Formats: sequence, C-alpha cells, structure tokens
Amino acid sequence: IAEEVSKLLELKAQLGEDAGPQKFSLKTPKGTRDYNPEQMALRLKVLDKIVQVFKRHGAETIDTPIFELK
Repeated sequence: IAEEVSKLLELKAQLGEDAGPQKFSLKTPKGTRDYNPEQMALRLKVLDKIVQVFKRHGAETIDTPIFELK
C-alpha cells in the first residue's frame, strides 16, 4: 500500500507542476440568483401551496433539468 501511495503522490506532484497558478472564483450563473434564509422560507411555503392546489386538481409532478447545455 505504501508503494501505491508513493506512486500516487508522485503523480499528483507532477500534475500539480503542469497546472501552473490557478485562480478560482465562484460566480452566480447568469439568469439565477441566491435567496437568503427568510426569502427561501417564504418561497418554500408558496411553492408548497401551489403544489397542493395542483395535486388537488389531478396534476402530476415532472422533473426537468435545472441547467441546459448549449
């Protein structure tokens, strides 16, 4: 096991050298937004009420992708 770990560490070091300096920053994807906890609580209550009404009238749930590939 120690031999395999040393091989993996060596490979990791080699790959790290090739990568160069990386700058990582998180951005909110275009067309989306973040909700704070209070906004999210209200949002969930409203959506739950909508789901209840839809189910009462025979609607079925479908699950669609959140993001689409271009």
